[in-house]
Amino acid sequence: MKRILCMTLASLMTLTAAAGCAGGAAELPFYDETGEVNNHLFYKNELTHQGADPSCIYVEEGEGAGYFYLYTTSDGMMNKGFYGWRSKNMNDWESVGIVFAPEEDALCRDYYWAPEVIYNERDGLYYLYYSARRGDYVMKPTGDIEYLTMGVAYSRSPAGPFVQWEGVNALGEIMTVRDELMNFQTHLGTDYHWCTIDASPFIDDDGQLYLYFSQSHPTDGSKTGLYGVKMLDAVTPDYSTVKQLTRAGFTDLTNFVSADFETGSSVNEAPFMLRHGDKYYLTYSCYGYTDPRYRVCMAVADAPLGDFVKPQGEFGNPILGKETYFDHMSGTGHHCFVEAGEQLYIVYHAHAGRGYAEQSDRSIAFDEALFLSDTALGYDVLHVNGPTYSVQPLPAVFSGYAKDMSGAKVTLTNVISGGAELLTDGAVTIHPYDLGREVRVDGSTVVTIEFETPKTIAAVMVYNSAEISYAFDKIDRIDLHVDGASLPSGSPYRGIGVLRAENVAFPPDCFMEDIFIRPGGAAICEFNEVPVRKVVIEISSKFFKEADDATIALSEIAVLARRS
Repeated sequence: MKRILCMTLASLMTLTAAAGCAGGAAELPFYDETGEVNNHLFYKNELTHQGADPSCIYVEEGEGAGYFYLYTTSDGMMNKGFYGWRSKNMNDWESVGIVFAPEEDALCRDYYWAPEVIYNERDGLYYLYYSARRGDYVMKPTGDIEYLTMGVAYSRSPAGPFVQWEGVNALGEIMTVRDELMNFQTHLGTDYHWCTIDASPFIDDDGQLYLYFSQSHPTDGSKTGLYGVKMLDAVTPDYSTVKQLTRAGFTDLTNFVSADFETGSSVNEAPFMLRHGDKYYLTYSCYGYTDPRYRVCMAVADAPLGDFVKPQGEFGNPILGKETYFDHMSGTGHHCFVEAGEQLYIVYHAHAGRGYAEQSDRSIAFDEALFLSDTALGYDVLHVNGPTYSVQPLPAVFSGYAKDMSGAKVTLTNVISGGAELLTDGAVTIHPYDLGREVRVDGSTVVTIEFETPKTIAAVMVYNSAEISYAFDKIDRIDLHVDGASLPSGSPYRGIGVLRAENVAFPPDCFMEDIFIRPGGAAICEFNEVPVRKVVIEISSKFFKEADDATIALSEIAVLARRS
């Protein structure tokens, strides 16, 4: 059955009754027969932008201000450099061309992977950290592992071109393009070459720079994992501070408790650091990039170099990944985080084929992330509203409309468990461990949202349960109580007290062949913006109508209001 989202708003003050897309009502379709998205308000992870290991930054001022810049492992360059792109909405990317290609006589000639770009306010430069293979590669029993290393390039523009760093570092060493910029073997006196990849810089609130990376030890698996080091400057490690931070399969490096969310993985790679309050969140990927289980997890500490512990149990690890029954996303791993106004987003790659088998072709996706309080742990944990394949609201800095329930009184009927606050916490339930954040109702519910002051809104989104047995298949009605006093004299809504949308359906990509609902999807009612005092939502239609249990669950409600 084809599901077309019908945005019919009919005046309840006229004699014409609203009945779906009945005559006499103003039809305001969001989805047409082709399922096209209003890309001024929403986005969808179509996986059309090919690339891997993304780094994304937002430029606030100067050259490129107002743009997001994206850098990825670039198969199109035979992995001998990096392409860059820019976008106003993280959805439609335009190429800025080759941002970095190594010098002809550079130590590393290929295997350029995992670019990570950061802006350093102290010197006004953009730094591009990367992984690559040394040109003196000779096949050995350990293969590439003895030749992988990290380097740094710099530019005054986010669009490049970036130039490999040369000069005298903070230790007084003269470095050229022929030198290994970060030589851990020499400085730490080890008898093996440090195979270091996935360099990720982080600047703390005090301006101190740290670098995180993955090391694969040639013979000792206990030394394989994520490492961190304090930097003397943008290119020079303080080798005395090098510290192992994680080991695959374990929650920490003290008690060595098994991490049940990465059982069987020998990989901890692709680190990225976030600070939230007084906690440090080291996010990373486990399993391998071709594995459908490739995912993003977190470890938490009180200091930039730990000690780190990976929360497990009911605490939300992994923060991004595929459940066995997902058919819409696979291999959601190597990632970064970027702020868009007051919102936080994770930018990651996923398997372009969305399948269950191992794959190497990857494309770029993004979803909103936030921090949620966890009373059991006593600190906040990272939560990602994804991975999604359904329509989601664009960042408010682009669309001009924010998810805004501030000052609203929210009530709902027939509650079995949960409370109204769970519908407005910003978190969409995706995984089984999220289900405690849903509101369950007995058979039907009426949700009433009353605003302290009128809000000019353009859409209402009601997110479904992540549990198929509690899912609903449509919204019976959405009533918008119009604030007539806020309307200009020529508005078509003048004289109308209430606007109604009936039988609001889910977009087609929320369903898998009408037998399954993909987590993260919302029934969406989009319309010409209107000032509203109150929103009333009625739901009574279960997805599995023959189910004995009448319980329906809701994940989240998003009201998209014009930013003031």
